Amino acid sequence: MIGKLPKDYRGITNEFILVDGRDKSPKEKVLAVQRKMRDAKDRISDGSDPNDYSPMYGGIATVPMVVMAGFCWGNQNSILLRDYDRSLGSWHDNGNVDDGMLISSTPLPDASVGNHEVGLCLEFSMAMDRSDMSLRFPDVSIFTLNYADGKTGLDRLSSEHKQQRFIREVVDYMNGLIKRFPNLTVLNLFITAQSSFVFRVGQALHQNHIPAVRIHHFDAKSPLGQRHVWSLEISGPDSFNIL
Repeated sequence: MIGKLPKDYRGITNEFILVDGRDKSPKEKVLAVQRKMRDAKDRISDGSDPNDYSPMYGGIATVPMVVMAGFCWGNQNSILLRDYDRSLGSWHDNGNVDDGMLISSTPLPDASVGNHEVGLCLEFSMAMDRSDMSLRFPDVSIFTLNYADGKTGLDRLSSEHKQQRFIREVVDYMNGLIKRFPNLTVLNLFITAQSSFVFRVGQALHQNHIPAVRIHHFDAKSPLGQRHVWSLEISGPDSFNIL
């Protein structure tokens, strides 16, 4: 897949983060992602000229690891995000025009609720396994953001403007959840979306008032009730745990 980079990116010096999505022991990958993102930012900050480096991220990895990469990168440095089209076997930018699609969301409670834990589904590229969720998280209230037309689909977020617009809505909704659940200590996050958007979700988690966030990895081959096999908990800068 590296060889399928567009010609504009051939010949550049590459720093790769390799995360095997089949890895059953992701703990060691946490340190690798953390180190790679830190090293990339150091290279940019130490460069003799800001134009010496043009960082680009393209991830084919588990959702929690991509969220972590975005969180580690933060919002202080610009970065080009690319996605891999598996059907075409090629990478692409997100230069499509924003089609104006709106987001639909689960209505928030009218009054404050005392729950310490809730779940948030960002359901865009494929439908989530609600049967498994109901068995795996029976006592967790689940809220959802998805396309207003109720459909899911691959690469429907191939517009940078659309992604940024959606991220603002995600952040606003999370802030609303936190306001309605003042005792919240854990936000469970479930995401089906293309990698570039998932990376932006990680960037958006840089807010001091957000509680610990657990990003769940889904394995459809596991038995029903056990398909959310592990999660990555982010509880602050440099605070990552596999659960």
